[in-house]
Amino acid sequence: MVKIVKQYNKDFTLVHNTIFKINNELPEDKRLSFKAMGIFMYLWHLPSDWSFMENELVKHGREKLTAFRNGREELEKAGFIKKKRCRNDKGQLLDYEWVLNDNPTLDNLKQADKPTSGYPILGEPILDNQQLLSTNYTKDELDKVRSSSGGSKIEVESSENDSNNESNKSFTSYERLWGFPNAIATEDLLKWINDYSDELVNYAIEIAGHNNVSSYGAYKYLDTILTAWKKDNITTIEQAKKQNKEHSNRMDREFKQRSNNRGLKKKNKPYNGLDF
Repeated sequence: MVKIVKQYNKDFTLVHNTIFKINNELPEDKRLSFKAMGIFMYLWHLPSDWSFMENELVKHGREKLTAFRNGREELEKAGFIKKKRCRNDKGQLLDYEWVLNDNPTLDNLKQADKPTSGYPILGEPILDNQQLLSTNYTKDELDKVRSSSGGSKIEVESSENDSNNESNKSFTSYERLWGFPNAIATEDLLKWINDYSDELVNYAIEIAGHNNVSSYGAYKYLDTILTAWKKDNITTIEQAKKQNKEHSNRMDREFKQRSNNRGLKKKNKPYNGLDF
């Protein structure tokens, strides 16, 4: 869940005429795409306290979720969106905060280009709502938003590293198959691990590897498997393995049946004249 908090004046939104001037200062291969600019302007115009899910947001346009996330990643690298993680007073991870900035500088891009190592902090995640914040808010508004999830929060930059993730089989398996996960893939993995379990997510990744799924199709494939398991109330690795075995056996039977049908049709081929 994403929540937008921004200061606005009646039924219109103020935007600097030079909001995208940074594009003229960037190398050609670093410039924002029109897709990314459009995404930012759409997010910027949304009313204050408007909450939504990314999956729901993409229904407002023609782009798919992957395309939307690619554009959002462009904005993050250029400094138009800054992602933060928060903790409560027990040190547990809470929701994301997305801060919209309509006046980024080249320093943001230089900072984004710095390489990082390891995985972001995992701890004991409580991943429920993601909050998207505009930089045009008052201190009272910010305090109100940050207290909405309960407990005092300590902001944590998304680029921080934590060795806890290294113990997660899911991250290890993902990296072995498709390379080090980017920010979007890491966010997906953390959410899946929280919603299901590290064991189930790792097993889904193993199935994807067995079926030679590419990195491009990894999100859709894993999300389909995990959603199906949730629908069938599968919560343990034993249940998942049993269902996967049943699915494999069913697919084998269907394949053999199709092969037999093709052989029967060939055997009963109608007479078309003499064969020489």
